[in-house]
Amino acid sequence: MKIDTISKKCIKPSSATPHHLQYFKLSDHHRRFPDHHTNLTFFYPAESIITDHASNFALKSNLLQQSLSQTLTLYYPFAGRFQNEDIIICNDDGILFIEARTDTPLSDFLNQPDPNLMCNIHKHLVPTHADAKAEADAGKTVEISISNGSMILLKFILFGCGGTAISVSISHKITDLASIVTFFRSWSSSCFHVRSSHNTNGLSTDVQIVEPDLNFIGQTITAGPDSTSSAKPVLSYALSGTKSIAKRFFFSPSKIEQLKTKIISAIEKSEQDHQHHYRLSRVDVVVALIWKCALAAASTSKKDGHHNQTFRPSVLLYAMNIRPRIIPPLPETCIGYLACQFYMMVEKESDLELHELANKLVATKAHAKEVGEKFQGDHDQQVGFEAIMKYFEEERIEFMKNLLKKKDVLFYICSSFCRSSLLEADFGWGKPLWVINSSDNENLLINTIVLLDTKVIGAVEVLVTFGEEEMSAFECNEELLQFATVNPNII
Repeated sequence: MKIDTISKKCIKPSSATPHHLQYFKLSDHHRRFPDHHTNLTFFYPAESIITDHASNFALKSNLLQQSLSQTLTLYYPFAGRFQNEDIIICNDDGILFIEARTDTPLSDFLNQPDPNLMCNIHKHLVPTHADAKAEADAGKTVEISISNGSMILLKFILFGCGGTAISVSISHKITDLASIVTFFRSWSSSCFHVRSSHNTNGLSTDVQIVEPDLNFIGQTITAGPDSTSSAKPVLSYALSGTKSIAKRFFFSPSKIEQLKTKIISAIEKSEQDHQHHYRLSRVDVVVALIWKCALAAASTSKKDGHHNQTFRPSVLLYAMNIRPRIIPPLPETCIGYLACQFYMMVEKESDLELHELANKLVATKAHAKEVGEKFQGDHDQQVGFEAIMKYFEEERIEFMKNLLKKKDVLFYICSSFCRSSLLEADFGWGKPLWVINSSDNENLLINTIVLLDTKVIGAVEVLVTFGEEEMSAFECNEELLQFATVNPNII
């Protein structure tokens, strides 16, 4: 697919950030995270009544840019730059916005997805800092050069049929999935208001602007730009040391119910305490199956040129939103990385049964709830949040100390985007057909599992990334293929 860039701009807040808000100090929790980016691409169908796709695209792009500028006044740290691990300078440098087009129809792109779909999406559609640097090196504009270091990069793409895509790359240091969803809700509601103000009939909209709570990211300070960082990130994710492959698998609602029934039946037949199993979610059962099949693939793949038939202990790192687990719960409009990584471990081959793995997931969620209840009664929710995160950090450190005593442990990283409202992102021309999280093959994190909603209610789409040997064994796993479809058509 050939993509042509139409324009590149740096979108700044419509109102200047007041001087007293210029320096923003991150909380202890946020300082620990490295500044890697989350990539999401939203695909929108063409409007059937529109024939002049180029003019309509230009109109949409103008609406997106105006409403984005207004939205950034509410999210003013997002338009700033990291000075170091501690400080954001909120100087309204803005965010990179790219317009692009391709002659490829959206239907061709989504009807028959090729095996390297996620990589191709990242390669062609996802904006990167290299996009800004190329312009700066060419000396085209000063404005583009300051877009380097942008916390958010956006690309708006026109397809040959009139369909469009909005692709975002956003800093994960100060945002989690809930924050991204809230940002898009604010942006889309602002877009409706801008569209209404341009309407010659004077029509208004009842859509309310979603206002964020930035207090959990950190606080405004008076320190100048000579501030130095005293904190170093303690969380990092290793890139694959071998060539990795990302593939997608689809679980229909009926197959998920079959899988859940199978797991519950196994729990009821076991002699173990199964007090949690009736709360099994679709995510729990799908993750359990993926984890089991991944371990089976790892045990049959080659290691050092020889087939490895030996069981290896495994750790699953599972990211969980903390907002609903604080009492009283925090609203989803609280912005920041308000999530925690929980570790689950399989130490014995006898623990590889599906119901065992599913119960580990449910028990971990129950533990998170218990910790939230432990800090119930804190009048300051920010203090309560920091206390909970400190508690989990101490647990994590203790877990890692014990883990260091073990050898040859398989790590998996899992994130669920289900029930996140990503498919509700409507800017005035309908909801997206599909939303995808993507990375390129050169920067794939090894052994990752990402779950997303689809247009089919109750279904789950799973993106997995493994080494070539593991993926070859994984995608042929008979138990997996009883419940999952490999890389089906998207529309």
